[in-house]
Amino acid sequence: MKSYLNRSINDDTIVPFIVQYLLKENVKVVADAVIHEYTDWSDPDDPKKVRNSVIDLLTDYAFLVPAVKTLNSHIAFNSGSNTFMYQFSEIQFFYQNYSWLPGAAHGMELPYVFGFPQSMKIPFAFESVPAKDIRLSKLIMNLWTYFAKNGNPNSPTKFNNLNPVSWPKYGENHTYLNISTNMTEPVKRNIAPSRISFWLEVLPELLKTIQKVTSVLPHVPVIVVG
Repeated sequence: MKSYLNRSINDDTIVPFIVQYLLKENVKVVADAVIHEYTDWSDPDDPKKVRNSVIDLLTDYAFLVPAVKTLNSHIAFNSGSNTFMYQFSEIQFFYQNYSWLPGAAHGMELPYVFGFPQSMKIPFAFESVPAKDIRLSKLIMNLWTYFAKNGNPNSPTKFNNLNPVSWPKYGENHTYLNISTNMTEPVKRNIAPSRISFWLEVLPELLKTIQKVTSVLPHVPVIVVG
């Protein structure tokens, strides 16, 4: 997908295909709504922005929206439990062939989680790891370990020469930790709010409206003469 897409391919082929795969019906109406939500209207014909919009769409329906739905359900039915969300957004030094991606690809935090082991069965070599990535790896291992041991990723003390990172619960504010080598302001709220609202609120209401309209339309018999 490094080669830029044009708008017509996105609108006429990619989006209808995805909608057909997901819903199997009302493809035209829903596809138009999806196109409207995911088009960057500041420059809708810019091939790079079209490509990034396709990446957002694929990311949302495959990963982000199901994750947010799960998080919301978890805090709704398990209010006393510890629920945390993170986004890994570091552009990986070992993934240069895909440096054009606007963020991290799925699973790219795993080398950091396991400390860049040479034995990892992935197509990357960790012969020389930058110091900033070593620090990030230590931080991630610290957070993951504390969560596994205590149900809370927050370390009360300095560990491995790393200052403690405050990772708030997801909660009603939908707070999450944006993990990268730049952790100056890592705590964020409401990830991709417009797109999440589209999938969880706008689209369900649109489908309900379509169902209501089609249920009251009169049936017109077709008479074939021949």
